[in-house]
Amino acid sequence: QRHRLDPESYREAMQKADSNRRMLHEGVMASLEMVNRLSTQVYGGEKLFTFADRYEAAEIAIQIVDEYFESGQTPRWSALFI
Repeated sequence: QRHRLDPESYREAMQKADSNRRMLHEGVMASLEMVNRLSTQVYGGEKLFTFADRYEAAEIAIQIVDEYFESGQTPRWSALFI
């Protein structure tokens, strides 16, 4: 995009992409926290995921997606919530 857009349009596109990325990271962390709450409060179990920051949350999300697509089935841990 850098070579196709004028400088102002490029800057706007990059700001939008950065904002979208940030929202996705926050959504992943919120979803993992929700699963942890379900696991502990509703099912009386332990937390399934632990992470200190958005990078660790992203690594967990990558592992979940990889397992899903490699196996062609729903990940084993999701059976707790079906």
